[in-house]
Parts: sequence; C-alpha cells; structure tokens
Amino acid sequence: VDRLAFDADFFSVPWHGFPLRVVTDYSADITASERAYAIANDFNITLPQGDEDLVVDPGWNAVGRPVYEIVTADWFRVRVQEGINRLIVQKSSRGYKIPVSTGGQAQVAGAIWTVIKTGIAAGHFDADIAQHSVTSEAITASDLENQRFRFTVRVKLAVAGRLVTVTVYAS
Repeated sequence: VDRLAFDADFFSVPWHGFPLRVVTDYSADITASERAYAIANDFNITLPQGDEDLVVDPGWNAVGRPVYEIVTADWFRVRVQEGINRLIVQKSSRGYKIPVSTGGQAQVAGAIWTVIKTGIAAGHFDADIAQHSVTSEAITASDLENQRFRFTVRVKLAVAGRLVTVTVYAS
C-alpha cells in the first residue's frame, strides 16, 4: 500500500529500498546464502539498510520483473486510452470528427505524446525524448472500414538503480 500512495502521474516509485513500518523482523537472521537464494528465486525480502531495520529488496514480482515496470505499463495504457477518449469527446462535442487520415493520425499521436511527456516528467521514462517514438501505421481499407487508427509506440523505461558498487583507491 505504501508504494501505491504515490500518484503515478507525478511519481514513478521504485518497489525496493523502502522501509516496512508495521512488519516484525524475521525470527532468525537471514544468512548471506539464504539472501542470495531468495533473490535468485525472485523473492522479496526485508533486511536492514541505512538507518532502517526492514527494507524491501529487490522489489520484483514472482517471475523476476521489477514491479515499477508493471505499474508504469498499466499507468501508460490507462492514461493513453483516457487521453484519446478525451480528444474524441472534445472534438465531437464541438462538431468535429477525427478523420481516418494523416491529419487524424497526427491528432491522436499528439494525445499519445502528451502522456509520454507526463511519463518523462514523473520518472517513468528515460528523459531523452529521442528514446521514444509514436509511429502512425499506414492507413488501410480495413482501417477506413472499421474507423480505426493504428500506432506503434516505443518508450524507454527509466531504470531504477538498486545496487551500487564503489571502488576506492587510497594511499
């Protein structure tokens, strides 16, 4: 619940490195080999980190995928659909249709880009705009018959760092 308290429109929260406040410690200490086994098998475990006694790591689901990636994908799908629906309603309520044409594609692509830019600002996607693309697919007779737009969207996720290696040379 702690992670879901953040609004995904403004934050792409990591699902690791956060303290659990109302959970008791393990009854016995976890060994280094048990920790390695747990992480290798996609378990989330809690261990001391920094000033906290119980910090979640690595923040993955049962098949080893970072949970924040799943949240980002769901957030993006919902926000794109909302943006497109909003565009259709705005146009229609003013007496305009969005034609199945390159002009119509540009309008819908604009709604998709708005969500991508929101995702960049929230930290869901890489800050380099060149890493993302919205490509309108060629309009076919089937598209015209079905009143349909097709797009291919590519976004690059912003990867959350969780492991840090520091090499120090002292003399």
